[in-house]
Amino acid sequence: MKIFRMKRGEGKTSHLIEESANSSIPIFAIDDHRRRILMEKANVMGYKIPSPVTFDDLAADKTIEKIIVDDAEYTLPAIIEYFLGIHIAAEAFSTNTLED
Repeated sequence: MKIFRMKRGEGKTSHLIEESANSSIPIFAIDDHRRRILMEKANVMGYKIPSPVTFDDLAADKTIEKIIVDDAEYTLPAIIEYFLGIHIAAEAFSTNTLED
């Protein structure tokens, strides 16, 4: 798993769009609005990416084996709550650099 750790506005989403274009792995989008934003940004950047997937896509399509997650601090708890009904009370993230 690759981890892109940067401050807000420093290009994490751009890196993930490039990763999605190169790997054909869809990006998880928390809703249709975010899906449209990702598609527009990819288009402006000149990348063709697979359509980002939402909760409904993940629930309906059991053939999806990999996704790319943007804003993991928000989306991973949302995925756990959506599919398992479990609310995340606290989280921890390491600050050291992680490689593949």
